[in-house]
Amino acid sequence: MRHKPLYLFLGLEAVLCAAFCLSNASAGSALIAAASFPFVQIGGLLRTLSLAGAAGSGTISGAGVGSTAAGAAGGLGAGGALAGSLTNGLALALYAGLCLIPVFILGWILLSGRFQPEDSLLGLLSLGLFFTLYLCINPGRLVHFFSFLSAGFASEETLLFCEAVCGGVVWSLLAGYLTLRALRLFYNGEQAALWGYLEKLLVLLAAFFVLMAFGACLGDTLGLVKAVREGNSVEKDLIAGGNLPGSSGLQAGDSGGTGADSLAVTQFFLWFRYLTEALPWLLDVVTVFLILRLLESRRREPYSEESLAIAGKLCRFCVFSLGTCVLSSLLYQVLQLLAGKLLYDAAFTISIPIFSAGFVLAVLLITRLLEENHQLKTDNDLFI
Repeated sequence: MRHKPLYLFLGLEAVLCAAFCLSNASAGSALIAAASFPFVQIGGLLRTLSLAGAAGSGTISGAGVGSTAAGAAGGLGAGGALAGSLTNGLALALYAGLCLIPVFILGWILLSGRFQPEDSLLGLLSLGLFFTLYLCINPGRLVHFFSFLSAGFASEETLLFCEAVCGGVVWSLLAGYLTLRALRLFYNGEQAALWGYLEKLLVLLAAFFVLMAFGACLGDTLGLVKAVREGNSVEKDLIAGGNLPGSSGLQAGDSGGTGADSLAVTQFFLWFRYLTEALPWLLDVVTVFLILRLLESRRREPYSEESLAIAGKLCRFCVFSLGTCVLSSLLYQVLQLLAGKLLYDAAFTISIPIFSAGFVLAVLLITRLLEENHQLKTDNDLFI
């Protein structure tokens, strides 16, 4: 496997994840946006296309995402007056075509004679697309499926949450289908194919590690930084107005261990914490690249000196990786304790990345077994 395209792919993923986190106020909003993508965007485009043909008919007014009553009236199939509209017909054709893509794939599988029981999930996936996209095109209809939405009182954020729930069902069906298909491929694959499957699985793991470093961890840190800044602004306002207990004679920014200096120190430690949380995931990415190198070497010659050298390098890096993660976390805790008086926010926890540690330890054990197997093979050759 050529690593340069993979470097570019993972770098682009990191940039997109960081941009996505910066564009959302919190990890919760980022999760909602991710679950509803691209269904909300496609629904909005189809709704706009459908309503464009009704501009002169006067049959639809005020159909929008934020209006439940009007939204229930607008969109695809909203009235017989749009039946002859070219744009509405085009929107309807696009809607049906997108939702029937899993059915087309299922038909191709049936015709090729390669149908497996898990392929029936494609039918459910198509139904899920029909349901989800219809509600994204007509968000006002959500009140008929979610009882906590009151007609006329639902906010745009609440509607987006409900659309994200529907989108999450579609993503779950797709993930379940792909997982079952992968399970069958792995179980029935021949040796040559298994090497390729293993490489693809490692690439997916690397993409997941980048997502955690520049998505989940970065999103949480940005949310904490924003909360600390907002809390500092509120405290300054209270001190300036003399409403903070014990604030008599204090100026804004002079509340003991608080103020501009404390805000800067707090933000420094928040980003330090981000580094300690993201570091294991980033080191795991490096581990994946070393494993890929080891697999390439073993495919060419299982017991070559090159394979042995890469295996030894991988073992040493696993030890370095896990040790660095634990020590960096401990260093963060100690420094945070020493600077505790200056901090607005502190988290005194011994953070051990369980998933990352388990991954690294598993790789270390497997690599050591490969080294021992290589040594046993060498001893047997000498004996013979």
